[in-house]
Amino acid sequence: MSPIELGELARPLDAVDAIVHRDEAAITTVKAVSGSEPFCAGHYPGFAIYPGVFVLETVHQSVLQHVAAGGADWRKARLREIRSARFLAPLRPGDVLRTQCRCSLSADGTELKVQATCRNAERVSAEVRLRYAIGERG
Repeated sequence: MSPIELGELARPLDAVDAIVHRDEAAITTVKAVSGSEPFCAGHYPGFAIYPGVFVLETVHQSVLQHVAAGGADWRKARLREIRSARFLAPLRPGDVLRTQCRCSLSADGTELKVQATCRNAERVSAEVRLRYAIGERG
């Protein structure tokens, strides 16, 4: 399944290449880490790694894809808090980042809690917990 065009989020970073699975409570996406991306020139020269902030952006764009695919206006989902972010293993050019996000909406529909696990093959590279406010864009 192809991602929905979300506009100018974090250009030039398209942090989601494809949606692998989506249901009411979860989304799984993939991102191929390319050696030709601009970060490779300066993020640990000679030992390029996918920056942690890019991993967070991949999780964020995955959540927006989940909201949009559910029929809601993704622009009304505002990141309010990074509750935790644990980076456990580096991602290098040639790796494929597989992001699984479990999403739970509050009873009143105003808050979305996200627990994400990021993997390269079977190895966990990051665990992230986020909180979003859902409401009017502004």
